[in-house]
Amino acid sequence: MSKQKLLFVKIEAPSYSSCAMVQAFKDVGFDVLDFDWQEYRFKNGLEKLNEELINITNNFSPDFVFLHLQLPNIVTLETVKELSKISKVINFTEDVREDISWYEEYAPHIHKTIFTNMDDVIKLHKKEIFNVDFLHTSYNDIYYKPQPKTSKYYGDIVFIGNNYLDTVLPFQYSQERLSMAKALKEEFGDVFQFYGLNWGKEVKMLNPQEVIEAYNNAKIVITQNNFVRRLYQSDRAYNAIGCGAFVLAREWDGGSGITLEEHFDGFVETWFDIEELIFKCKQYLIDDNTREVCAKKAHEHIVKNHRWQNRFEELKDIING
Repeated sequence: MSKQKLLFVKIEAPSYSSCAMVQAFKDVGFDVLDFDWQEYRFKNGLEKLNEELINITNNFSPDFVFLHLQLPNIVTLETVKELSKISKVINFTEDVREDISWYEEYAPHIHKTIFTNMDDVIKLHKKEIFNVDFLHTSYNDIYYKPQPKTSKYYGDIVFIGNNYLDTVLPFQYSQERLSMAKALKEEFGDVFQFYGLNWGKEVKMLNPQEVIEAYNNAKIVITQNNFVRRLYQSDRAYNAIGCGAFVLAREWDGGSGITLEEHFDGFVETWFDIEELIFKCKQYLIDDNTREVCAKKAHEHIVKNHRWQNRFEELKDIING
């Protein structure tokens, strides 16, 4: 039986690589052609990008076109309609956005729209758009994995994430993130360090290798999503666990039917508010044995259950169903 062909319209950037997704598509049995839409757009412009996508799809004749765009107005609706004449188009977002109107607009013209949170799936179902499904996000297991500790000090307690509060794109839980960082810095001083954009000149942005190094060196890694949506967990928790870190993760919405702790089989500690987070940081800073056991078990769990290979096995059932 011949392999199903898949055109993966992927994202590549200095802080993000789709290499693990490409490999995962291959591992689950697809014949994959990957296309970096960002690089092509920067070199040739959006009009040429749309023309090239149609040309590639015509020449490759894939069974599926998997669009990982995250932004509107990149691939036009007219282009999507043309692609759908040739292949089954899947529009996938790994992130969360307040405005999903363009996903809603495209959905009736394609095979599947896939979100990584259940709230958006339910929102479109209520509008009688039913070719919409849910898939957990994952992490780049090629990049984010255990490595020997280095002598560089990033902080015993580490948070990596951008501050969006005073930007043009503030998110649902931006204020919580800012309050969290201030409270932890006040409580722990230099033992706590945070990194990312828009925090001010004194806060550094780490490149991917530095992030991996920080996760491997830290005693505790804190994660906090910009959104609390049913079943949504950003890739940062998976990245940190993938590096073998002990993670204190912000609990997701209680309407999910499963807690985040249960999602990680009980090996990831969670927090609901900043007071609880500070208490748990104090508790686990001095409990080396528990940290090490939980981190090891959590890493084993996600390698077995939460890589892109696991997700794309689910995806095959969704798109072939």
